[in-house]
This record gives sequence, C-alpha cells and structure tokens, in this order.
Amino acid sequence: MTPLDARIPQQLLTDIDAAEGDSLVAYLDTAVPPNWTIGRGHELPRPMVGQTWAGFTISQAVSDRYLQEDILKVYPWVEKLAEWPKMDTPCRQNALREIGFNMRTRWNSFTVTRAAAVVGNWRAVHDGLLDSEWAKQVQPHEWVMGLCKVCHQPEATSGPRDYCKGRDGRATRLARYFLKGQYP
Repeated sequence: MTPLDARIPQQLLTDIDAAEGDSLVAYLDTAVPPNWTIGRGHELPRPMVGQTWAGFTISQAVSDRYLQEDILKVYPWVEKLAEWPKMDTPCRQNALREIGFNMRTRWNSFTVTRAAAVVGNWRAVHDGLLDSEWAKQVQPHEWVMGLCKVCHQPEATSGPRDYCKGRDGRATRLARYFLKGQYP
C-alpha cells in the first residue's frame, strides 16, 4: 500500500497494516462494551437505538483511506506525550505512533514504561511492553499446556519475555524498535 499522505512513513504504514486484520464487513470488536468496527480497527459511530452496522461493507480503497486517516489522527496526541521528545530516531517515533494507534489512551496506564521512555531507558521500555497484558493480546502465540504452538517455547510466568522468535508479534516488534532505535 502506498501512503496517501507524505507524513505517513512507508514503514509505519506497512507495520500497522501487517499487524491489523482487515475486515471489509462491519463487526463488533472485543472492547467492553463492544464497538462496531470495520477495516483495520476503524471504529464506526455508535448506531441509533434499535439499529446496527451488521452487514455494512466497504471497499478496499475505503479501508485503506480509513487506516491512513486513523494513523494521522494519532499524531497530535502522541506528539503531546511527555516521552515524545525522547523519540530520537524515526524508528522510535513510529513505534510510539503505532502504540498510540493500537492502544490509544490505554497507553496512559503504562506509567512505569512511559517514565522509562521519558528518560530514554530503552531496556526498561522493551521489558515493560513485553511484560504486559497488552503483549499477551497482540502476540501470535497459541498456548497449549504451557507451550506455544508457533515457537515451541514454554509460557513464561515472569517478565521480561521475548516472544516467538520466528514470528514477530506486534509487542515483540515494537519493544525491539524502542530498544534498538532502528529497523532490522
């Protein structure tokens, strides 16, 4: 996919696109309460009482436009965060933008990890991301009796954890981006 807006780096667009599912049919997401969603996590307006978005569809071009608009909406919010000035490489800037895209205001609850970012303690940011409930939600693991069906590693009971070495999940990839400050 080609960015429609020059402010969106190709790597950021590629990473978010790869991490998000792309549904051209509206669905209820897993939030509590659930939200009607379409494309790559694009939240639809709440329907009026007695109405629903069930069966609503969009084209691939509309999904691509929604994705890019949603990425751009994150920029002003992320750039006001206390940790933004420490994002000293394009890789770290994009990692924080993707965090904002994926977590939105849930990122505010990562107080220890965010404080580590404010002082540039990238190891603590890496470890804090991987040792979170969020990481468990966005990794490609399939645990069966304590072993991952994807990477065959035992399920860790304490952090920091490094997930699926053969298949980077979103949390592993973003944690490494913060740690290294550069793309692989």
